Amino acid sequence: MASNEAQARLRIDEMLRRSKWILHDLDGERPNVKVEMNIKSGRADYVLLDQNHQSLAVIEAKNPKKSALDGKEQARNYAKSLNLEFVILTNGEHHFLWNVTFGSPEKMDIFPTQEELISRRNWNPPADKIESIEIDKFFL
Repeated sequence: MASNEAQARLRIDEMLRRSKWILHDLDGERPNVKVEMNIKSGRADYVLLDQNHQSLAVIEAKNPKKSALDGKEQARNYAKSLNLEFVILTNGEHHFLWNVTFGSPEKMDIFPTQEELISRRNWNPPADKIESIEIDKFFL
């Protein structure tokens, strides 16, 4: 691994720890992050797990000299292979959370916690509210 990429991984690991993700077995707590996980479409840099240790989100890490968004299609393929909605794109400096089911990557400063991702996964807008939204005629 190139030194720039190694530095990015160190920053990513620290950001995960700050958001209460467990990377290694510490004090009897089971890790909820898999690193360098082999999947049928390649090798995911990180896979975040829910409370039942099922895959919740995939993180695609790029070298800091590249845009974090350079990994979009690769990450989308990983998410599809794992049947996941959420991808985190990062180069260690810039970070994006992306719901690949709908929406575009959203810039973020800190990684979401396990609880925040689970809440997003479980969010289900009421259909009657969506049907009643008026769309402006100039909306593209």
